Amino acid sequence: MGEFDYEYLKFPFLERILRESITENTLPNCLRSCKDYWIETLRSQDERRAIRQYARELVEYRNKGISPPKSHRAIRPSSISATTVESENMWILDEDDYSNQ
Repeated sequence: MGEFDYEYLKFPFLERILRESITENTLPNCLRSCKDYWIETLRSQDERRAIRQYARELVEYRNKGISPPKSHRAIRPSSISATTVESENMWILDEDDYSNQ
């Protein structure tokens, strides 16, 4: 997408794919691709951080056995901040997180 000037579509694309694969379990094969490749294609470190946080939140909802509200969305950073205080947390899931519970 980025090669064709569609960088702005990556974040909402990943948001939807993560929601479908984590909470709806309709795209189970895409989850590993998101984690291993697609998230890293986001050029902005702040966007990568935000989409990983969103994925963690979805996993938490799923592990509690509840669906996130329809209004629950990833918060896209409004600007790229070079001095982000928050440390980078890698989105790491255990193999148990990939199984259907």
